[in-house]
Amino acid sequence: MRTIDFRNFKFLNFGADGKPSGGYALKNGHFQRDAKFDHFSFDFDSIHYLPARTRSVASSALVVSWSAVGGSSSQGGNAKVFNLSANRLCVVQEIDWDTHFQAGQPTDSFDPSTSTLVIRSAHYITGDAHCCVSAMDVVTLRWDGTQFAPAPIQTELSDYGKTQGKTLPRLAPR
Repeated sequence: MRTIDFRNFKFLNFGADGKPSGGYALKNGHFQRDAKFDHFSFDFDSIHYLPARTRSVASSALVVSWSAVGGSSSQGGNAKVFNLSANRLCVVQEIDWDTHFQAGQPTDSFDPSTSTLVIRSAHYITGDAHCCVSAMDVVTLRWDGTQFAPAPIQTELSDYGKTQGKTLPRLAPR
């Protein structure tokens, strides 16, 4: 697994039917597509090698950030968990989150001592415009040897929400 060059790697996308539906190839950790009215890019952020449950399967998590600009703009993060078994590389889990807000801290972090991934994703509350997200979901995902399992989600005010004096609506537990 450690010999795979993910900074120069072709990623395939799959539709709901499980069939390939396009993809992108990173070169030196970057992919960019520009058209007359839009811009789309992916950037390699980090790779974390995860402990596998068995010796015959090697696992790793790759974190990629992306941005898109057209009539509006969006940014996000994407983590893909790969398994390598019998010289076959497979994506076994994919996690996406929305980073189009000011978190006041990194939107993803990984603790190798506990194999824990923490992501911060935009959480729109009533009255939020696309540009001005008042809250964020803090999602803690712990590696169980085969996948990242989520702990209960914590919702907090974003930097914007704090400066605007927003309050979180009362949410049902998730």
